[in-house]
Order: sequence, then C-alpha cells, then structure tokens
Amino acid sequence: MRPLCLPIAGLSALLLAACGAWAEPPAAAEPFLAEPPLSVSIEEASADAMLFGDPVAMAAGEPSAIEEAPGAPPVVPSPLPMQTYEGYGGTTFVPLAYLLNPGPAGELFGMPSASYSFTKAGDKDLHIWALSITLLRRVEVSWAINRVGLGDWPDKVRTLTAGFRSAGRDHLYMHNINLRGLLIEEADAMPAVTGGAHFKIGQGVHSIDHRMGGGARRVGFEKESGVDFTLTASKTCPNLVFGRPLIATAGLRWSKGSQIGWTGFGNSYRTSCEASLICMVTDQLATGYEFRMKRSAYTHNRGLYASEDDWHSIFAAYAIDEHMKVRGQWMYAGELGRGIQACVWGIQFQYDF
Repeated sequence: MRPLCLPIAGLSALLLAACGAWAEPPAAAEPFLAEPPLSVSIEEASADAMLFGDPVAMAAGEPSAIEEAPGAPPVVPSPLPMQTYEGYGGTTFVPLAYLLNPGPAGELFGMPSASYSFTKAGDKDLHIWALSITLLRRVEVSWAINRVGLGDWPDKVRTLTAGFRSAGRDHLYMHNINLRGLLIEEADAMPAVTGGAHFKIGQGVHSIDHRMGGGARRVGFEKESGVDFTLTASKTCPNLVFGRPLIATAGLRWSKGSQIGWTGFGNSYRTSCEASLICMVTDQLATGYEFRMKRSAYTHNRGLYASEDDWHSIFAAYAIDEHMKVRGQWMYAGELGRGIQACVWGIQFQYDF
C-alpha cells in the first residue's frame, strides 16, 4: 500500500472512532404543554379558514376547516450524495455509504436521480451522463456512461511509433452498471456500511490495441470489461466542526481496471483504499476533500501506458432547491496518457425527482 494511503485511511478511521465516542444520544423530548384552546365563533373560524383551511369545509363555514394537520418539519434540501464519475452515490470519485434519493420509509421505490458532468484535464475531457434509483431504501441501482476525449494521445502514438502506428480514434466510452446495498444502518457509534458491485463495459480499447499492433496487450491489457467491488463506511459527526456536521468516509476497492477501467482491464485484482472528509458548511452547502488510491493494472513505464498516480480532489456541492444540485471540483490526477494533469476542473448538475 502506498505511503500516502496509510495516513489518509488512518485519519478517516480515527475520525470514525471519534464520532462514535463523542456521539451522545438525543435528549428525551419534554412533554409539550399547550395552552387551553381559545373559544372562537363560527364566523371567526370561517374567516380564518378563508386563509388557511380546506376549501370544501371553508365553503360550508364549518369550524373543522381550521383544524391543523399533524405538523411536519420543512423540507431542507441536501447537497449530498452526488453521483460520482461511475454513477453511484458519493462525491466526485469516492462513494458514500449513504444511498441516492432513497425516498420515504415504506415505499418500494425512491425517486430517480439524473445528472450530467463535465471534466477538463488539459486537452482531454470527460462527459458523464448518469441515472439511478433506490429500492426499499436499501438497494441502489445506477448506470453511467463516460465519454473520454483522448486529446493529443493519438498524436503521441504516432510520434512514439515513428509514424508507423495510429490509435485510430480520439475517444473512448465506458458504461458503468452499479449495484449497491446498505449492509449496516448508521446508529450511535456505528457507521453506515455499504457494499457494491460495479460492472464496467468499455468500448474502443480493443480497436486501439489492434491499430497499435497489440501494444496494449504487451503491457498487460486483457479485456475491455471488468467488475469492481467496494466496501464503504460513512459516519456523520453532528457537531464536530464549529457546531456543524462532519462526514468521514473510508473504503476499500478491488479492481483490475487501468485508469478506473477507461483504458481496459488486466488479469488480477488489486486492493486500494479511498476516503473523504466533508464539512456541511450550511444545510445546503457542503465542501470537502477526497482521495482515491490508484494501482496500475499494467506494467509500469512502458511506452504509452505509464504508471498511475493517486487522485486528490477538493469540491463544493450546493443544493439549489429540493431537486436541483450543483457541484464544482478541482483535482490532481497525475499521470494521464503520458502527461501530468495537475489542474483538472469539473462541474456537475444533478436533478433528484
């Protein structure tokens, strides 16, 4: 495991433990002692009903027109979770153990979520369209399609092969089909824990490998498709940062993918870690840092397939209303297609139905 992974994972584990140790059960609610109701006339009741009451009872002038329904707290829009690069619930590229748009208790289906994301890394770009739905508040199903623009990478193929080889295309596609289940619900000192299987179907790597005379296969490329497995724990500490919530997440991933699968899959699983820290600045604004360890599926430093670097990102997410969310990010991606991408920026718009 890389040295940077240990302090990140350790910090997240300590925060999870601290949240559990410092969490206090909510104080028992004191009985509400209401004042005796005031007597009102039928005329007064009807006048009030004109402003607040049931229109049918209002027309009849019935006192029941002003009877109040059981009180409910106002809906406060939340900026999290967002849909990640791969479509499941999380931040930018790290999952959260909280499921997307789960809906009210007792309902079979939550409402769907949909998003569009754009990321720019030098002359390379990434377009993502994602859709998700949660069942029984326990199972999240999502799909995302990634279109990866390769920028000047095809030109580098021709340069490094003295003009004898061509990549043959300037973009790649990958479909992500995700199934995640809530294994443990968050309670007191216990974090929420979610497990996931992520099916990835690539398009374009085979044709590039063929045009390059099997160059990808010589460094370990086996196939365009693969499956990742994740285990994620998240804990919300309600008042840890100046009275505001802090969300700590730590997880493990098992993958054969090169550049999260965009450039194909090798023949053996590698274990990596990922983590995030998120502060809820307000109920509608969240900001945080995330880390994802990258382990190359292919032989390091061979031609156009160099070693992979860990990803780091800072982001801010804002809930415009109870349906619309927006997220901005800055990211260090390191080695991408024979170039260091130290300043990657992106934006996402998400709609929760």
